[in-house]
Amino acid sequence: MGFISFCSTAIDQLTLLQFPLQVIWKGLVLIIVLKATATLIKTFQTHRRLVAQRSYQPLASKLLSVMSKHHLSPKQILVVDNPQVLAYTSGWQHPQVIISQALIDQLTCQELEAVILHEKHHLEHHHPRLLLANQLLSDILFFLPVFGDLFHQLKLFFENQADLACINHQQTDLYLKSALAKAIQPQSLALPALAAAFLDQRIQLMTLRRTFVYAVSKTKLVWSVGIMILLITSFTAIPAVALPSSPETTASTVINRNCRDLQLFSPLKPVIPSHNMTISMIK
Repeated sequence: MGFISFCSTAIDQLTLLQFPLQVIWKGLVLIIVLKATATLIKTFQTHRRLVAQRSYQPLASKLLSVMSKHHLSPKQILVVDNPQVLAYTSGWQHPQVIISQALIDQLTCQELEAVILHEKHHLEHHHPRLLLANQLLSDILFFLPVFGDLFHQLKLFFENQADLACINHQQTDLYLKSALAKAIQPQSLALPALAAAFLDQRIQLMTLRRTFVYAVSKTKLVWSVGIMILLITSFTAIPAVALPSSPETTASTVINRNCRDLQLFSPLKPVIPSHNMTISMIK
């Protein structure tokens, strides 16, 4: 209650000082639009750039074997000629597993199967769509730090679920860990990537066969609640726009002028009966 009172007092003081709250709200909306637009552009440009690197060479026999074993069609797998060792799932309407030829060349058949099983879990559970939606939500509510923390943990949760699905199928974590060791290199893709994404935490969870559990930072939660209260209070504190008091524009003046034109406000004159009317009434 003391914090809420402090926020209310601060907003009252800002209102007394005629602080431009409307300008702040418009600026906040503008920043939100710019951040969300930048995220969409970056995501789709990254996907389009890698799709343009499609490899037209025949698929490797070990990749064809894994695809046949796990019922994956050629439309669901996209091999790219990229020097990076990467594998991730991308796409909004029709997600695909994008894997580089460099990674295929480095992995054994069992390691490649582990990678494909990991990405197949992302594919079947629509993780690219969910991550993009949560990224946009995090951009929209960038001023609330708890949402950025939740988005970070959501990505780790998705990776952990894909790792466990792979391990449960192969009945060992040896091949997935070996593939991760070969795929370690910095990545700058805002998508579910195999390479080096939350590597330490993922290996720890794989070793313990544990499911990741969300843990919200109390500090960020308190800050987010305080900022939200401050914004709501500032929004309600924006003064209403006063109607103009000029005689030419006020509604009451217009009505009075119209009434005077119709002579509705003129004093009533006494009705004096005529002589003929008096006679007719006597008769």
